[in-house]
Amino acid sequence: MNPDIPMLDSTSCPLSGVCMIEAAAGTGKTYNIQNLVLRLILEQDIPISGILVVTFTEAATAELRTRIRDMLRNALNYAAGSAIPEKERPRIKAIMEHAAQNTPGETLVRRLRNAFIDFDSSTISTIHGFCQRMLTENAFESGVLFNTVIQKDQDEIILDLLTDFYRREFYAPDRGELRAALQDYTRFTPDFHFRTICALLARPDLRIRTRARKPYDTRPIMERISGLLDETAALFEPGLLTGFGALMKKGYYPEDCAEAEGLLLSWKKEGTLYQVPNTLSRFTTEQIRQNAKVKFRIRIEDHLNHPFFAKNDLLQTEFQAYSDTILFAALKYVKHEFALKKRRENFQTFDDLLRRVRDGILDENGLLAPAIRKKYRAAVVDEFQDTDPVQYDIFHRLFACRQDPALFMVGDPRQAIYAFRGGDMATYRKAERECLELHNGRKYGLVQNFRSSAPVIRAVNAIFHDHPFPFADPDITFSEIQAPADDSGKQRAGIQFHGREEPAPLKFTWLPPETRDPTAAQLADRTIRLCAKQIRKMLDDPAIRLPDRESPGVMPGDFAVLVFTAFESERVQEALAEYHIPSVIAKSGNVFDSVAAEELETVLNAVAAPADARLAVRAMNTELIGYEIPELVEMHLDDGDTQNDVPLNGVQEKLESLLRRWENASFIEMFHDLLAEFNVRERILKKNLGERKLTDLLQLREILHNEISTRRLSVSGTLSFLKRQRSERMRDKKEEYEILLETDRAAVTIMTVHKSKGLEYPLVLLPTLFTWNAEKFAENYHLPDGSIERDFTGSAESEALASAERLQELLRLAYVAITRAKYYCHIYWGACRNRTSALDWLFRMRTLTSLPELKDMRNLLNSSQESALNAIPADWLAEPVPETEILPPYTVEQTEAETLNPPHWNGKIDYAWHITSYSGLTPHGGDAPSDYDSEDDEAPVERRMTGIFSIPGGAQTGNAWHEILEKLDFTDHERRLPGLIEEKLSLYGLLKNDARKEERIALTAEMIGKVLASPLTDADGQSFTLSEIPRADRISEMEFHYRFRKGFRVDQLRTVLEPYIGEKFGGAAWDSLHGFISGGFLNGFIDLVFRLRGRFYIIDWKSNRLGGSPQSFRQDGIRSAMLKHFYFLQYLIYSVALVKFLRLKNGSFTEQDHEKYFGGVYYLFLRGITPEAPGNGIYRDRPPFALLMQLEQLIG
Repeated sequence: MNPDIPMLDSTSCPLSGVCMIEAAAGTGKTYNIQNLVLRLILEQDIPISGILVVTFTEAATAELRTRIRDMLRNALNYAAGSAIPEKERPRIKAIMEHAAQNTPGETLVRRLRNAFIDFDSSTISTIHGFCQRMLTENAFESGVLFNTVIQKDQDEIILDLLTDFYRREFYAPDRGELRAALQDYTRFTPDFHFRTICALLARPDLRIRTRARKPYDTRPIMERISGLLDETAALFEPGLLTGFGALMKKGYYPEDCAEAEGLLLSWKKEGTLYQVPNTLSRFTTEQIRQNAKVKFRIRIEDHLNHPFFAKNDLLQTEFQAYSDTILFAALKYVKHEFALKKRRENFQTFDDLLRRVRDGILDENGLLAPAIRKKYRAAVVDEFQDTDPVQYDIFHRLFACRQDPALFMVGDPRQAIYAFRGGDMATYRKAERECLELHNGRKYGLVQNFRSSAPVIRAVNAIFHDHPFPFADPDITFSEIQAPADDSGKQRAGIQFHGREEPAPLKFTWLPPETRDPTAAQLADRTIRLCAKQIRKMLDDPAIRLPDRESPGVMPGDFAVLVFTAFESERVQEALAEYHIPSVIAKSGNVFDSVAAEELETVLNAVAAPADARLAVRAMNTELIGYEIPELVEMHLDDGDTQNDVPLNGVQEKLESLLRRWENASFIEMFHDLLAEFNVRERILKKNLGERKLTDLLQLREILHNEISTRRLSVSGTLSFLKRQRSERMRDKKEEYEILLETDRAAVTIMTVHKSKGLEYPLVLLPTLFTWNAEKFAENYHLPDGSIERDFTGSAESEALASAERLQELLRLAYVAITRAKYYCHIYWGACRNRTSALDWLFRMRTLTSLPELKDMRNLLNSSQESALNAIPADWLAEPVPETEILPPYTVEQTEAETLNPPHWNGKIDYAWHITSYSGLTPHGGDAPSDYDSEDDEAPVERRMTGIFSIPGGAQTGNAWHEILEKLDFTDHERRLPGLIEEKLSLYGLLKNDARKEERIALTAEMIGKVLASPLTDADGQSFTLSEIPRADRISEMEFHYRFRKGFRVDQLRTVLEPYIGEKFGGAAWDSLHGFISGGFLNGFIDLVFRLRGRFYIIDWKSNRLGGSPQSFRQDGIRSAMLKHFYFLQYLIYSVALVKFLRLKNGSFTEQDHEKYFGGVYYLFLRGITPEAPGNGIYRDRPPFALLMQLEQLIG
């Protein structure tokens, strides 16, 4: 930060124009954003709905919403003379007085009150949320397809497409052996190349340098390789490689060369290509020269004069080019197929949202930009340093390029650490340049740190301010951070040791090497163990006192250990567990990846098949059942027989009892019996990290219970669901599957540096800050024109440029990590092979007089003889805890439990106020979780049913068929239908009988084919089939809620509906309708809403068997079912919901709109529909406009 930049006073700065605010860590970004939003409302008379506030995570969005709402409430209370928090009074007073200079007080109060009342209409969101909202609200202006779905997680789709490409490329019938050999050489697999493909897809602006001549076509290069292989084989002779044996280093000893020569001779003689490319790559002239013993290098050259080696070098060039070609061919295939899939299935990714909004607003003649500018008059962009080029184009075009701009870009380039998400420092630099030069904007700074103690702030300044180039970047400087003082001039105190404030609260532990030239990973093993030991000693040290605490000492909850990876997090937790120190890993992954999930799947498989001895033994080998290895060895299971089968029989009996409990009662009751029967809680909690495992187990219990309740899963359906979620490729990506914190007790927090951004902790320890070097993950780099490039040619200059940019990012990560500390920070380091870490730059490069060029930075670090240890101030070096010292486990002092009593409540619960569905209004009663068929309609018949009627009725079948139809593309269903049917029928336990499996899949496929092919009649009398309806014109499972009119009685429906229903069906059992509803909501899910020729139609799928024969599905049979189950009430409620939807979309719904847009309803009884008997199984109605208006007025 330039020291000449003026400091921001957000209570009085100008509110118009384009403004950049550079906020150092801990300087109160959110505090100042609150001030700006409040002033825009008061001084500019902008309604809260006209201010866009954008940040980059859902958590930050939630916090920002709460803080801005609190600010409005406090300002209202201040204006009314009511009490507000004392710390809020000075700034609110300053803002109100500044606004009152030009606006009467009563006007200001009115603006505040309106903003507070209308707060729910505010747009405080992520950039993706904002773009999605704009496309939805401006569907016509943006040209977005109707009912476009947002695909939050595209990994599974990309991996599937990559797998398709893999099969097509390497399992093609031609050149099979060559393809296999090249696959082995390139190691090309979907999983191995997945992340690379994703990274390339995420940056469509990325320039690529490649060795490939035609990077998207493998055929020409395979032709060249095939020819060169023949020429190289022809030149190969016996003795060519064995002659190197005595002249070479390890890896090229005589036996190695002999083995390689034998393989190549076999290739020459028999044409066997397996491992030939890999073997040839070891004997290029470059490889041989590098691995030759020094004294034999001249003799080596004589061998290399043989023409085989020159030809092999040419071949290696083609092999390397093929590696690039196959990668980019895969990229092209995935791009093309992904685009087709998005159009076919009508979904978009978050990146598509951004690009669509960007393209829409850059269109000079487009309508999207004017529509958004009309809605929003000002914007505040938080965390602006993480903005990518597309996002910046959106903000710049919408708010900086308008006639009356009001754009605030708030961020800190020193905390730009999300390059892997697209964050781009070149974009920040461009925005800064355009702000100051193009828009005559302003730039402010924030340098007062309200987070850390004064001694910590001084230490941070010593590291970063006193370094000539702390971020290895000429565009990022570091102004001295200031420690604020209170009214008496006193700064925030620091941590105390032995009654005295520690002047140097940033400490280093330097570890001397145990072995010669250790790797960073080897050193990290020691630093992590030492970090845990350090925490253990500090927990027992009464000489430590924190400034904001009366009692001496520290607690586990005061510590945060920040690392780079999830693997390091687990290592830290294991080290802490050795001392029984409680710890939690913040957001550490998916619970289905846990050991608890693996063991639970093993046990539940055994419960489902208790007679299978092998499954039982596997279950016994888990910590849930609790048998030790020696006990299992003693049983000696051999082909199903055991020498000592007493324990096994006992376990199998318990498993059988659990299965009966599951089938006859519920999963949750079986689970509780499982915990009790095998003493699971007590046994697990006695082990290291037992609390973690038990938390995972209980979270899995809740997830499975919810899925079983929602989907009504059988035992086999539950196991299918669990197996799917355990597969990383197939699982659902849901937030509730994130691992929960295992304890709410005070515990050490372990998290990655990336996740720690924006947080603060009293005591921060950094055991692995030295482990990441500038070469690791160095991939992309920027060119002088600001564009971004990735080089696949292996160019030394490109690698150096990428390493330099990686070093810059590591320095920013180090800054984020160190500035999380309030009172104390401890860094662990030592001599190791890694000499290009952030710490190396910060301490070994402090004497630089000029910043080297990017391409020279890595070499400078590697060649510098400057001592890191000597560069660390002496008073920062801590005496290391002896690594061999044995410390006792940590114990928490037990205190007497507080007696808790529930609060007394005198309120009244109105049991008639609730959420209900149509089924809650009917005589069958009960609020179903969905409107799927909950039971078969008829009593069991004696005769055995055949065909589609042989598939059982009830909820399981109904749910499965509904989900198939929901996921299916009606216009292109043949290819995916069998797999989808098998997946859903398995999920709901309908394929347990292997003998009936293929039959049920075939019957379901035939039924759905008939449903999609059977003619239906539209509102104009024209015929159509569902196979004509594309995904873009469908909404499956459209949920609705609308509020009941106060005092509504269910039996009032009779008055409105009886004449119409009497005409349609001849009367209904109206006397069975009863109930009083004083309030609440009517909720439902419409199976399908589709659009055809401009009109909207409703479909409800029915899986009823009726009488179990095709004759039961004639019009009289289905009309009887419609009447008996009050389905007529269901479709009238759905029709009203669709009317409300159309009114919301169009702004009104008149009788003319009814004629133009409302097509009617279809009830499709799936089992009875066939093109050979048109009309069978199909009920159709188009309720008149007047009836729908009456019903809407009655219900609410």
